[in-house]
Amino acid sequence: MSSISRALFILTLLYFSSLFAFAVDEAANYVSELSFEYYKGFCPHAEDIIGEQVRLLYNRHHAHTAFSWLTDIFHHCVVESCDALLLLDSTRREMFEKEAYEMRSFRYVETIIREAIERDCPDGP
Repeated sequence: MSSISRALFILTLLYFSSLFAFAVDEAANYVSELSFEYYKGFCPHAEDIIGEQVRLLYNRHHAHTAFSWLTDIFHHCVVESCDALLLLDSTRREMFEKEAYEMRSFRYVETIIREAIERDCPDGP
């Protein structure tokens, strides 16, 4: 590794480390209205259902989907905290991120995972 490459690597590492430190500091001051226990009352096995659907997608030649979701979730949740913009439907005047080309892998959330949850837990919200 040349000295220039090494210097660029170290600068990049320092840059991302500082971003992560800032995100952790901001997250400590943030009070979320979202809850990890949202489904617990009416669908206690929701996390298992979602995990199984993600595994099925991964094993059906959609391995890139899992990695794409991790990238998208990192950019939306770690950098700017989760604000549910990924779940909003577009209007005539404004296209939200859910329909953006870059978010095309999230269509599985709407079609496959939501259907699995609704099938196993029909008494949802």
